[in-house]
Amino acid sequence: QSVLSRPLFEYLKEYKHDCTEQIVSKAMPYAVAPNTPLLGTTYNESAEKIATTIKNLKNRQKPNGSFLAWANNDVTQPEHEYNSNTAIITAYTALFLNNARDNGFSVPSDMLSRAIYYLRTYITTQINNDTDAFAHAFAAYIITRNEYITTNYIAHINEYTQQNISNWEQTIIGTLIATSYKIMKQDSIANAIISKYNPKKSRKLSDFATPVVNNGLHSYLANKYFAYQAIDKTAQEYINNGKYTSLASAIITMALNSESDTNDVAPNLSITNGSENIPVTQIGNILTATIPNNANKLKIKYEKCDKDYPVIYTIIQQGYPTHTRAQSNGIRITRQYLDSNNNEIKSGNIGDTITVKITAHPYGNTEKVPNAVITDLLPGGMIINPNSMDGNVDFFESHEDRMLIYTDIDHQGIQFTYTTTLSSIGDFNVPAIHAESMYNPAINATGKASKFTITNANTQ
Repeated sequence: QSVLSRPLFEYLKEYKHDCTEQIVSKAMPYAVAPNTPLLGTTYNESAEKIATTIKNLKNRQKPNGSFLAWANNDVTQPEHEYNSNTAIITAYTALFLNNARDNGFSVPSDMLSRAIYYLRTYITTQINNDTDAFAHAFAAYIITRNEYITTNYIAHINEYTQQNISNWEQTIIGTLIATSYKIMKQDSIANAIISKYNPKKSRKLSDFATPVVNNGLHSYLANKYFAYQAIDKTAQEYINNGKYTSLASAIITMALNSESDTNDVAPNLSITNGSENIPVTQIGNILTATIPNNANKLKIKYEKCDKDYPVIYTIIQQGYPTHTRAQSNGIRITRQYLDSNNNEIKSGNIGDTITVKITAHPYGNTEKVPNAVITDLLPGGMIINPNSMDGNVDFFESHEDRMLIYTDIDHQGIQFTYTTTLSSIGDFNVPAIHAESMYNPAINATGKASKFTITNANTQ
């Protein structure tokens, strides 16, 4: 299964954003596949990655045991806050800590125990909707995995699901509850529920519980605890599609690596680009090849390939688009440069302070875009002024070459401003601004590229 994991591993390895879910997702492959030749992981490297992640997580854990979504940003939230998103993030972080510990890595016991304490408090709160029910079921599994009896907690969840969620056994909620029963040695109940899961009935329960995530989590739990469920085909469709998200990629990587790679290496396999033979290298029971840049038609030949003995392959391509065009797919976004009189400008003098104004709103049939990221690349000659961001953001990061803004975009639209100082003389290309839903990449927008001129007023 590592051949399918490789594209997801490469995606997570290069992923740039850093909310708690995302830093956990980036580290998850090292926790579940710590010594996998095809991925290039070794125990020493994995230990280092996991230790760095745990260090970051320590700075995000609140006194009540839950984890902040962003570092040093939402500390104003009350410590008694017990909402579903916080519970899901905390349960997912605990899942990472459990996976790391189970594979022999050092995990601070106080960090994990405090997270479990938070989840044990959260799970007693009222369930009001499907998202709450998923969060409670996820919490129940994590608590059970950490050797607590959760029969009463599950009864609390079942009381809600039986009255409010039709066919709940067919959803990921059913899988999580079945797994909890399995851990508690109540096999007959567990097997009866897990057998009813239907990947075709999987539906979005929260921004974190999309159908792809649900099916991947089901495969992981069924493989790990019930030892009968192969990876669902929706995972392969997700990998082939290439429109990845951090959470889905990590969950599917978990599912793929909950199975052992028992398939034999394919003998007598060849790859050609036209008349050119491409060298093939064997790593463990996997074959790899480097595709030349001029390849336009590949042919993979395997003498024994049939439905009972198929060849599974992935092709990894990396790079960036050489051209962009303005587009709006569920979001519209604009950026303006303003002078001190609030007039839009396309030029300025060295030393001037100008305001960058960003406006975004949902577009078309999209009513709201939760968990969006806005990437504003700066042209040369501009320097961001620290702490100049103004607007209702969840979190922002200013870098040397860009401003990253993380926020929800509601139906009323949003507006942000920050300031830059003009530092270099010249005519500069201004890259297009970009916005995207981090958990639904199909919802995105790209603004217009432009030019900006910086002159020296003293020499004019």
